[in-house]
Amino acid sequence: MNKFEDLLKELGLLLGSNLFPDEHSTCMILFNNGIKIQIELDKSSEFLIIGSSLGELPPGNYREQILIEALKNNLFTEAGIFAFSLKKTALILFVKKPFDEINAQSLYDLLSAMNKKALPWITALKDHVCPYIPYTASSSSSSIFNILK
Repeated sequence: MNKFEDLLKELGLLLGSNLFPDEHSTCMILFNNGIKIQIELDKSSEFLIIGSSLGELPPGNYREQILIEALKNNLFTEAGIFAFSLKKTALILFVKKPFDEINAQSLYDLLSAMNKKALPWITALKDHVCPYIPYTASSSSSSIFNILK
């Protein structure tokens, strides 16, 4: 078994599920609330890429509004960064972490945080509305120029 398989096995114990990579070194996790988060090992085997497709964004004003709100939320990156996938024309949430700096517990915590961050966005996109997410800095995070204190 390789290190990625070992990590997924340990994560599976924390999640109460059997996890293993497919032939592309990816693993899709479906959470009870319906959110899907994919974990993959990059080609160099140096990074884990963890991501979720949150929903399709049709061209137009609505897409622009969503992307503006997503950019505002990128200030707080602990639970992922929002991006736009041209291939899927979808809003995605992703994180790229050095593989040697992550263990099953830290990955579990990250997946929980991403799930929590993704849920209001998925709900809003399904309802074709703009999500309301308060933009307040937590006491543990600092802003880039200490503007949000």
